[in-house]
Amino acid sequence: MTDEHQHRAVRELNTTGRDFPIAWQVYDDALINRHKVEGGGWPDYVYAPIAVAIAVADFYPQVKKFLNGDTWRGDPFLRLAALASWRPTQGIYRIAPTLLDALWDTTVSGDLPADMLHRLPEWCVYVELNRWCKGTSADNIFIYGVWAHIDYEPSMPGGDERLCLLIDANFGLTAKAIPTKGSIRSYLDEVKHPDPRSNEFAQAMIEPTIAVLLYLCSAAAEYRSGGDAEKQPRNPKMRRDKAGAMRMRPAQKSRVWDTGTRMGAALDAAYAARAERAGGEGKQVAPHIRRAHWHAYWTGSPGSIDRRCEPRWLPPIPVNLDGVPSVATVRPVTGRRKESAPGQV
Repeated sequence: MTDEHQHRAVRELNTTGRDFPIAWQVYDDALINRHKVEGGGWPDYVYAPIAVAIAVADFYPQVKKFLNGDTWRGDPFLRLAALASWRPTQGIYRIAPTLLDALWDTTVSGDLPADMLHRLPEWCVYVELNRWCKGTSADNIFIYGVWAHIDYEPSMPGGDERLCLLIDANFGLTAKAIPTKGSIRSYLDEVKHPDPRSNEFAQAMIEPTIAVLLYLCSAAAEYRSGGDAEKQPRNPKMRRDKAGAMRMRPAQKSRVWDTGTRMGAALDAAYAARAERAGGEGKQVAPHIRRAHWHAYWTGSPGSIDRRCEPRWLPPIPVNLDGVPSVATVRPVTGRRKESAPGQV
């Protein structure tokens, strides 16, 4: 298949491979020698630390131009790290439009632990967004999608983690890194951006993107590929090749995961029913959609010292409508786990 007929995420992967011909071999070697890394390696929810990307990029003169202030297809280190992490699985997440709209409108609030993002379905996901950043001075920016993965620095005491976003926009690629210690909200409130356009851009795009990623990390998330609901996204394992060496074979092609189809269909039906039956008779609450929100759950026995309040994210909830899937929540973990677009694919 020629590049022009491939998904734009695959084209970017191929371009990165051509720009950095030794990259994939360096990553393969890093995985083989993972146990030798200072600090004892990295968690299973991380494909490889960004230090590997830096080691690759050091070989190429065009990276020096970037370091000297020239723009060169976005931050080469974060670009390399994202595409390398995505290469083993090449999952493209296509969320049901109505559900995506509801997730996009969700405000990230509450003391939500950032380590919930450890539950991404693959090391790196490419989520199709296909929307304009409206309501800001950045409303001329169209976001095709975003790669998201967790980076880890094993040489730091206790490890240093961050959520890395490689944003695929009509002006090119741009990267953001978000610390995953503490709460997501605290980062969004405190982060400073050197680009005068970035504050509005971040508010218009990064916060709702995190809300979308939290759905992928939740028990409510559902995936279907090619009509097969049994097959689910997962990371591949190292296997021995014919020579007896341990290798991880990359995905031979990308796979589209239709995401949230049941919830999307239920929301469509709920919105249609609400329009038909708004202002219903009697005491029954009229059918409606409760906006996605954060909810506080108490854990532990009443009066015990272990009792505490935990915030959990609830997806949009159809109320008084039949055939709607039950509500599920994000669970904290400590281990691994429409407008038309310019040139839209």
